[in-house]
Amino acid sequence: MDSGADKGLLMTPDTESRLYIESKGLPADEILLVSFCPVGKFHKTAYENEEYLIVGNEDEGECDIGVNRHGNVYCIGLGEKTYVAASLAKFAKQLLAFKSFKQSVENCGGESLKKRVNGFRETVTGIDKTATKNSATFWSKILENIDGALEIPIGTFGGDRQIFTIDGRKFSTLKGFFIEAGKVFTLNLSWELGKDFNVFTDILRGGFGRHYYGEPILIKWLHYEKSQRNLGVETMEHITKLILDKNNADCILEKL
Repeated sequence: MDSGADKGLLMTPDTESRLYIESKGLPADEILLVSFCPVGKFHKTAYENEEYLIVGNEDEGECDIGVNRHGNVYCIGLGEKTYVAASLAKFAKQLLAFKSFKQSVENCGGESLKKRVNGFRETVTGIDKTATKNSATFWSKILENIDGALEIPIGTFGGDRQIFTIDGRKFSTLKGFFIEAGKVFTLNLSWELGKDFNVFTDILRGGFGRHYYGEPILIKWLHYEKSQRNLGVETMEHITKLILDKNNADCILEKL
């Protein structure tokens, strides 16, 4: 380990996290929009008269992931501070548990899905019982979003498919389309969605408060021709291809 990494580890307040980082490292890929810095890039900053070690960020830099002098992890930014976990090691373990959970429910539904969700909840609190100490913590909000997907609040179905409506009158630009799609396919998220095709394909798959992950859905696109005029034929063909891609999601599209 180079001197920069050594310095970063020495700045980490608790022994558990130092040992965890030395043996396993922090997750290298982005999970729940959380990205960690290389250890040598850890740095300190002050927030509300308290010093934090910044170890990463959430939502493309909108919030910093900071560790206070007690080793507790917080999400800091957008004018607020959200409790995440008792230690950096515990947070890393929870993120990896979410990654495994997400992979396990790709082709899962009904009671089996509910059991897996309950199992994931127990895993999160088993790693760190303070993770859901109140409704405002990072993990409480994530679990609330997952529960929202299980409840399926939009009670409209087409055969075995839940129906979603995209109204072409509500947007006239690609950015406007992404914003409208976020409103249609997600509910009560604790973060702001990105506005690009990768995010669009993610929310089509489900698990963001409106429908189960992998649940078959029917999309009714009202005023489709207006959208074609506004966004262009090529862009609309690309969006249609994403919607109908069976390798991504099980969607039927009606152009109205």
